[in-house]
Amino acid sequence: MTAWGDVPTWITTLAVGFGAVQLFQDRQGRKRQAELDARTQAGAVSAWAGSLRATPSQAQEYGLVIANDSGLPIRDVSVDATLHGKPQTKVDIVVLPAGRYFVTLEKDAKWDYPAVLEEFDRYVRPYTRTERYRVDEITFTDTFGSRWSIDARGRLQRVTLRGAGPEATAAT
Repeated sequence: MTAWGDVPTWITTLAVGFGAVQLFQDRQGRKRQAELDARTQAGAVSAWAGSLRATPSQAQEYGLVIANDSGLPIRDVSVDATLHGKPQTKVDIVVLPAGRYFVTLEKDAKWDYPAVLEEFDRYVRPYTRTERYRVDEITFTDTFGSRWSIDARGRLQRVTLRGAGPEATAAT
């Protein structure tokens, strides 16, 4: 019977095994929670094309609404959009705090700085039934350092960098 060890050795072995299982489960739980937190922040970002409603004394202004409803800032924001049926230059923003912003397309086809929606005395009319005014893609980095992409259909993807170019992997 001594080949099988004694009772204290068995108890110690079982305790170490149980501890290893607990450690593995804890790490998996933390990993799942971190992924959930990242997806929650990324899922709270959106963008769409629209215009500030014209009044008799004001001209129609076209642009994009970029909403960061996550409560945390996002970085390295890039938005590809089509306005007036033509692809426009990218909107690039280094840091976008939490909130909703309107970015006006200027007359010279350049983008103005993002302004908080509350700064405007007019409502934004979203364009929802036309391909002539749309956001084609928005990419950004969340506070966890993950890069995300949202395509024209609203599909959220994590973007991973491998080698020379980005490779998108579908979010599940």
